[in-house]
Amino acid sequence: MHRARWLTKVLYSLKIWLFRGQFKMSNHEEKGIREIAAFGVVVYVYLKAWIMTPLAVEAPLNDFQLMTQLLGYPEAKISAVTSKKLGMYLWYLSEELVTMALFD
Repeated sequence: MHRARWLTKVLYSLKIWLFRGQFKMSNHEEKGIREIAAFGVVVYVYLKAWIMTPLAVEAPLNDFQLMTQLLGYPEAKISAVTSKKLGMYLWYLSEELVTMALFD
């Protein structure tokens, strides 16, 4: 799916969630809208970490902070999926490099 279409779906989901009291929704629809809106918030957390890393030297520390934020996210289902996905991109952290990242 194109990024612009995906972003509009997240924005419309946030608007629907904010104004959910003004119209009728089934429980299933409300749960789906809530999950999409919560996922959009997680993407915002990821974008903050991505933009804050101008240098490759700071990347390991920012990745650790991002993983901490994702694991502490209140929605357990979204937290598990996003942290698992981010874990796939942490291949460059070996046992030797983890100690170096702590001194960043």
